[in-house]
Amino acid sequence: ISRLSLLSENGTEYLPTEIDALQFSSPESKQMEEERQRSLENIRNLIINHINQFHKLPTTDEIHQVIGNDVLIGIPMTDAENLQYAYHIRYVSKLVVDRELNIVLPDYSNMIIPLEPQQKAVYILFLKHKDEGILLSKIAEHQAELENIYSTLMPNKNEAMVKKIAENICRPSSKNLQQNISKINATFRKAILNPEISTKFCITGQRRHPYSIHIPNVELPAFFK
Repeated sequence: ISRLSLLSENGTEYLPTEIDALQFSSPESKQMEEERQRSLENIRNLIINHINQFHKLPTTDEIHQVIGNDVLIGIPMTDAENLQYAYHIRYVSKLVVDRELNIVLPDYSNMIIPLEPQQKAVYILFLKHKDEGILLSKIAEHQAELENIYSTLMPNKNEAMVKKIAENICRPSSKNLQQNISKINATFRKAILNPEISTKFCITGQRRHPYSIHIPNVELPAFFK
């Protein structure tokens, strides 16, 4: 585990457990602690927003350039298990498809997952069937439903084009569905750095068994229900 320490004005070095154990003797101690918690929450949101915008972690050098040498931070950039600790992504966010048809994770500072229209249509289809899942070999049974979703996402597309796109995705001999699923999953894994959590947002399953999305809390617009 990487080392994190704080240097006080007189040069005393405190480790995290010692920092937590510090007790302020002044009457303002409770207020100071509340301010400290608000400050930590702001830092958390800034880091998550950075990841959401640039799709990568700020490096240790970049952090040092921003905050100087008063706080010494060490983050193991190659240790995926510790990323969830470093960035507080230790729980599964609610997923919302908002009025603008964005896929939003509100518990991760309203992170928007950037999917292309075909990918988004496929993902919403699986969201609608997340409890029972969908057999990939039976995807053609959902073609009409996929057409309705895609036409809602792309209202300017003519009916013939929407039908052609849905047919291509649902054609058994086509690899279009698998390619879309692969791109969807890659996008979530890039956006959410903790693999244990990101997998829950992915479309996953085993051969000859239904594929589904394993997130407990989903909010869809009424016209998608």
